[in-house]
Amino acid sequence: MRIVSLLVIILLFPLLLGFTDAQPNNSGSRTITTTITIRIHMLKAIDYVDVLDVEDLYYGLWIDDVLYNTPTVVWNTNPSIVDDTFTYVTSNESITISIALWEYDATSDVDECDISSQPGGGQDDNYDTVCHRSAYFEAHYNVRDNTLIGDRVDIEGHYYVTSGDFDGSTWIDENDGAVWFNITDDFGNIPPTPRLTSNYKSPRPFVSITFDGSTSIDIDGKVMKYFFDFGDGTTTNWTGNPKYQHRYPKVGDYFVTLKVMDDEELVSDEVANITIMVREPPQGGSELQITESGGLCIVLLLGAVGVIAIIMYLIYRVVRKPKKTRKNSEVVGTLTSEAKETSARFCPECGAEVKKGKFCTNCGTKISEE
Repeated sequence: MRIVSLLVIILLFPLLLGFTDAQPNNSGSRTITTTITIRIHMLKAIDYVDVLDVEDLYYGLWIDDVLYNTPTVVWNTNPSIVDDTFTYVTSNESITISIALWEYDATSDVDECDISSQPGGGQDDNYDTVCHRSAYFEAHYNVRDNTLIGDRVDIEGHYYVTSGDFDGSTWIDENDGAVWFNITDDFGNIPPTPRLTSNYKSPRPFVSITFDGSTSIDIDGKVMKYFFDFGDGTTTNWTGNPKYQHRYPKVGDYFVTLKVMDDEELVSDEVANITIMVREPPQGGSELQITESGGLCIVLLLGAVGVIAIIMYLIYRVVRKPKKTRKNSEVVGTLTSEAKETSARFCPECGAEVKKGKFCTNCGTKISEE
């Protein structure tokens, strides 16, 4: 148990000396939000859904399964220009967009128009306005690359066009329709995020300190340049080197900052920083300076010494043979009758010949003359 306690103390020795890095004040991870704008431009009935009257059209827009408009009937026009605009804020890179188109006919029946490239068609007399997958448009919009993946769309000018004709149908009574819409967002280029560390927290004057910004990140690109401000009036200007060494000749507190630039020359809107406290060593002694690599070497060295000590101790316990000692007074031998009959005397304990004296010179047994 004492050996284990000693080993623990050895391994914790560098921590007891105050081995530590400077703690940076780095920016935390951010939640990137994007505002998406969807504009429904025009509605159109392709087939004659209602032969008794001009089509009265209205639509439904869903974003991530949430209805985003209150459908309003556009009376007696075909096509119908609506130009409705909707905004949606999200922290995701992709959203799901669904659009449905209905026609309100002269007999007050609600017919769902087919505006999808899915096989099938629209629905007549759909009183409950339930959307059918064969009729409504659905696609996933990605804000990073502005792609729209799902049902087929054509592009006309600034608008996407989805149509029931895209399923290859030719029947005039399939309730085919079309919708013109566009999608924009403010995703753009996201600024990089700086990260800054150093290998000293409280160095002595003139000690070389390494500042490291190599862990800085850019979630939509790559960090290309670094700008270090060492807090004493000196900077690096923009450089491609993520690590720099710097010395402070005077005692004091220095506020060090780092900005970074990405591959599209966008500069971080946040700044990483560290405070370096330069101090003189105590009078009459010297301040121990332990870097991260130096402290690790000490831990490994002392740990190896501890392991070797334990192994040697175990080997010693295994190979050591206890030495048996016997006090002269513990064993008293008596000469055998055969020994008495001859002039020679033999030890009854070990059998050695006892030529003279009261003790066996071989094992120390006391010899009785009885």
